[in-house]
Formats: sequence, structure tokens, C-alpha cells
Amino acid sequence: MGSGLGLLNDKSSYEDNFITRIDPRVKLFFSFALLVLIICTRNVFVHLSVVFFMVAGIIMLRVNKKIFLIRGLPAISIAVAVLATQIFLYGHTPIFTVDLFGVTFSGYREGLARGIVLMCRVLAGIATVLFLTLSTSMNKLIYAAGWFRLPGAFLEVMMITYRYVFVLFDEFTTVKNAQKIRLGYSSPGESVRSLGNLSGIILLRAVDKSEKLHRAMKSRGYNGQQIKVQYNASFTKSDLLVSLGLTSTLGSILFFCR
Repeated sequence: MGSGLGLLNDKSSYEDNFITRIDPRVKLFFSFALLVLIICTRNVFVHLSVVFFMVAGIIMLRVNKKIFLIRGLPAISIAVAVLATQIFLYGHTPIFTVDLFGVTFSGYREGLARGIVLMCRVLAGIATVLFLTLSTSMNKLIYAAGWFRLPGAFLEVMMITYRYVFVLFDEFTTVKNAQKIRLGYSSPGESVRSLGNLSGIILLRAVDKSEKLHRAMKSRGYNGQQIKVQYNASFTKSDLLVSLGLTSTLGSILFFCR
């Protein structure tokens, strides 16, 4: 596996600690509830409270800092970009002006307020998803999703996607290394050309692998019916206590931040 994708592995979810031992159904349910809460409320303090608790949980998992940064930085960049665009594109009460290349841009009070809300929503959402994926392995997430009666087609797509992300990344690494050996990135023009070729090659190989996978599944008796995913593990006392604690915490956040 390429070193780049190695930073995105879910090694922390296989560690034996209190958080990873929590039933995946509990984590999936409360993560979904948090995402709904994040979307429905405009209270910044609720969003920041979610970020605080999720980051604290990730720290307890002792996740590698590089993994945390490489997963979180893209979302943080998007959040900052949303804040910047809202300041200049929304509102009617100017609070400052910026002259850039002879053009005057005005920042608005309403845009700043709206941008802060949207930025906090993005940060809270990505923190929740990061905590869920770093503390729960993909196979457990699929089992938990099956227990909640999610469509079988959705679960199949999850399994196949997770499997072939790594396969296609290996293909990507192989082709890119071959291009580097042939000085495919020796200049800006060559880099653009090589990246275009690389994208086309990966797309064609993805299509080719999908056809081979379909033929392999058909030869093994696949008839289009979705695989039934069953998760029969029972909830433990710890799971029930954690559920009670999370419910109380959510209620307290909503009560004090209303």
C-alpha cells in the first residue's frame, strides 16, 4: 500500500480501548443524531461543543497526528473558504473594505455572522465523522448499518468501494512512479500532461476492474440479490451506560445553548 494512503488507514479503530469497545451501533446512531443536530441548529456554541467533545475523543484514541491532519485539513480549508466568501458576498452592512488590484471589496456584518455559523457547522460535522471513522472499523460500520436496515445495495456499494479504494490507489502509485522515472513532472507543462494521462489511465482501469469483478461475481452465482448483513451481537451494560451518558450530554448541550 502506498505511503500516502497508509496515512488514511483505520489502524486506530482496531486498538483495544474503551472507545473502540463501544458497540458500533451506538456510535453510528449518535453520530447520525449529532449530524442532524449540527444541520438543524444555528447555535455556534452547540457546534463548538461538538467539536470539543469529538476532538477530545480522537485525542483519547491516540491517533497519529499526520492522520488527523491529512483527514481534517481539507475540511478546515473548505470551512475557511466558506467564511471568506460569505463575508464578501452576503449582507448589506459593511464593516470593512479591501482594495485589491484596483477593485474594492466590502466585508459585511451579516456575511460574517452567517460565515461563522457555516464554518462551525463544517468543523463540527467533520469532527463527528472523523471520530466515527477513526474509532470504528469499516466492517463494523457495515454491520451496524445493516442492523439499522439500510438498503442492501447501499451496503454492497460501501464494501466494494472500500475494497477498491486501496486497489486503485496502488494503480495510481504505480503509474505515477513510472511517469516520474520518465521525467513526466520535469516542468509545469509536462506535469499537467502527465496528470491528464494519469487520470485517464486510472479511469480506464477502474472500468476494467469493475467489469472483471462483475464477471467474477456472476461466475460465482451472483444474481443481483443483495447480500444480507446480520449483526447479532447483544448490547452490553457499558453500551447502555454510554448511551445514557451521551443522551444526557446532548440534552445538556441543547438546554444550556438554547
